[in-house]
Amino acid sequence: MQVPEAYAAVTKPGMEAEMIFAEQAGKKYMAKAVRTSNSLDPSLRTLQVELQLDNANQEVFPGAYAEVHFKLAGNAETLRLPANTVIFRSAGLQVATVDSSNHVQLKSIVQGRDFGSTIEVLSGIDPKDAVIINPPDSITNGMPVRLAPQPEATQDKGKAS
Repeated sequence: MQVPEAYAAVTKPGMEAEMIFAEQAGKKYMAKAVRTSNSLDPSLRTLQVELQLDNANQEVFPGAYAEVHFKLAGNAETLRLPANTVIFRSAGLQVATVDSSNHVQLKSIVQGRDFGSTIEVLSGIDPKDAVIINPPDSITNGMPVRLAPQPEATQDKGKAS
């Protein structure tokens, strides 16, 4: 299989993977990475990985296409943000944060892995930063913002005290 470059550094022989084949609907197979190419394909920017699975029952045909899921360890030093917080500018990827005086501060970020609805942020923001969701394209540094009130906690009605 081909592993995207963002995951290549953490993909090692011995890792377990879950494989799903379209012709075997609802069935999952466990496989193990037995070797990698130890280099990226220059045109695809992927790492070639060989997986091995027990096919004693001959349920899986050689050359069949599969969906493969590796369980990769997370990094405690990285953050995840919703994808709709990222601003794509000529200066690179940025997020809009709100400072203590309720003004916008644009911060350049370094993206790690892309999880679809969220992205991993390797650097550029702090866990304490208040990030703006769905910032408009016109947002700039120093713009004043008005914070929405926090939603009230829902209370169980009809509960005896």
